[in-house]
Amino acid sequence: MRGFKDKRLVFMECQISILGQIQKSHRVVGQVQRWSQRVIAGMYQVLKAIQL
Repeated sequence: MRGFKDKRLVFMECQISILGQIQKSHRVVGQVQRWSQRVIAGMYQVLKAIQL
């Protein structure tokens, strides 16, 4: 009975750590999206300058 409880605790800890990893990766994805938007905006301005 105690071993079963321990397994459930381990499972909960695994879930919590996985959720933490997902949150971290979401933060990274947000940074990458902002950065790529900036790059795209910069390229767009360069293209406009070339066309002018």
